[in-house]
Amino acid sequence: MDARPGHTGTSLSEHLIAGSAPSFPEPLDPDRVAERIVTAIVDGEKDLPSTAF
Repeated sequence: MDARPGHTGTSLSEHLIAGSAPSFPEPLDPDRVAERIVTAIVDGEKDLPSTAF
């Protein structure tokens, strides 16, 4: 499956190697992103573009 959610609200962007984080849009809820991916797996979906989230 190819899943491409947008910026998801995790702390990953807070752990920079160098520089500062880019300005991201309002983050997606991580639980909703995970639920959507699980549903897609169960339903046999193969492609989840950003608009699917």
